[in-house]
Amino acid sequence: HLLDKLVGRVRKALDETDFVAQVERQKLEGVTCAEGQRVRDYFQSQIPGSVGEYKSNVIISYATGTRNKWTGYSSDLDGEGCGPGMMYTYLVVHYLERAGIACFT
Repeated sequence: HLLDKLVGRVRKALDETDFVAQVERQKLEGVTCAEGQRVRDYFQSQIPGSVGEYKSNVIISYATGTRNKWTGYSSDLDGEGCGPGMMYTYLVVHYLERAGIACFT
């Protein structure tokens, strides 16, 4: 039982390190639609039960803007509706969750 807890803690630490590295990479290479969808799925997984009935003391809003040619970038960096804001929000939501603070995103 203790070993399972320790393995779980190590996995979480590795996941966090990997995600921070991913966010650093995405600053230059962009956020793909698949990466954005995984983050949206995570946000939705934080809501137990019905969204309409969920009450939270913390609500986080983030822009779903996309870095692309139309907005002044030299190339299309992000998938539609994806961008660094959602990735930074993931980090905040994840740390709040670890601290036992539920939030709605």
